[in-house]
Amino acid sequence: MFKKIENIIDRLFSKEQQEEYKVFLQIKKDWNKKINKEIQLNAKVEDYKNETLTLKAKNPAWKNELVFFVEEIKKNFRLQQ
Repeated sequence: MFKKIENIIDRLFSKEQQEEYKVFLQIKKDWNKKINKEIQLNAKVEDYKNETLTLKAKNPAWKNELVFFVEEIKKNFRLQQ
């Protein structure tokens, strides 16, 4: 009667999509460990697709600030790609 969620996920998503989602979950998990507190308070991980990390800034000023932190963020998550 009930099917395992893994079986449903296998049918709905390709292996590539599943792997990408696992990377996304790992990035979200590591965000609080690897990124400084000031950035954590003002930006959140929204999405990870096609090796592109999407962040959501608290306000437009922080959107501009994040431009200066791009290299730091890339460096912290480079090994996961």
